[in-house]
Amino acid sequence: MNGSAAPRPHKRLGEGDHGKTLAAMVRAACPEVSWAKARELCRTGRVRVDGETVFDGAQRLATGSTVEVDQTAPRRACPVLDPTRIVFNDGGLVVVDKPAGLDVVSADARTQPDSLTNRLALTLRSPRAGATEPFPLYHLDKALTGLVAFATDRQARRTLARQFREQTPVRRFSVLVWGQATAGRIDRPLHTDSSGRLHVWRGEGQPPRQVRSATTFVRVEATLNGATLLVCESHGLRRDQLQLHLAFAGTPVVGERRYGVPALEPAQAQIAAQQSRPMIHAAFLALSHPRHNRLIHVTAPPPPTFTSTVAALRNAERRS
Repeated sequence: MNGSAAPRPHKRLGEGDHGKTLAAMVRAACPEVSWAKARELCRTGRVRVDGETVFDGAQRLATGSTVEVDQTAPRRACPVLDPTRIVFNDGGLVVVDKPAGLDVVSADARTQPDSLTNRLALTLRSPRAGATEPFPLYHLDKALTGLVAFATDRQARRTLARQFREQTPVRRFSVLVWGQATAGRIDRPLHTDSSGRLHVWRGEGQPPRQVRSATTFVRVEATLNGATLLVCESHGLRRDQLQLHLAFAGTPVVGERRYGVPALEPAQAQIAAQQSRPMIHAAFLALSHPRHNRLIHVTAPPPPTFTSTVAALRNAERRS
């Protein structure tokens, strides 16, 4: 009798699968599984992507990823945060380097318990007097990576929330865009239409009722093959501000498909096809410490997916 375990269903994403959700690929690997069951398998930690357990069935995947399903594996709860992702922890302020594919706050804790806030709460679990559940001081889109600041007690929450209301903290982002970007300032208001979609207001006609001011400062870090590596700064960042402002400037973010995709050369198109998320990384945060009010600076290097994309564009430049 052969005692080896039966092979687990798995599926490698081909060109036509790029951008599909994890739940969809679970169903591709296990055709007998319903949508509800596919999402449950993800939520309970029985699905791996390239060897790593992923809890979010809505996460979109890139060409070349391999999804493995183990329906007999033990159910797993939401994981704690990898301690190495806590880059600052002092005086009621915690700064975390968020990975891609993880919400800062879960939209529905019952059906999708995994979030950066929940992971951090499980990791800290402090009996200290005055401690509270971690409170995120701003939002970072699920697909993006980088620094997110949390207040972990009531005093720090009041002090830090005031700083962000007054827009005194400085946030800088490493951003990879298509085209030849130039340094400068993009000062264009944003507004939301009736369907909830965001737009840049171009200053024509009567301003929309929901228009909000937005300013992005742009510095060129490196010029690549048909692309530019930028450092973007904002004191009061609004949702999708970088994507909208940079697309408005004619240099859309690499990996961002909602606000226009430019015509690309074959080498660039090949690199673009491998991107499953926008190449934006929150790399720098400066703010006043909530206890002693001294200015602190926190940094986080871009993840391997970001640096490898930059390297691929540099290599394409050498070959051309």
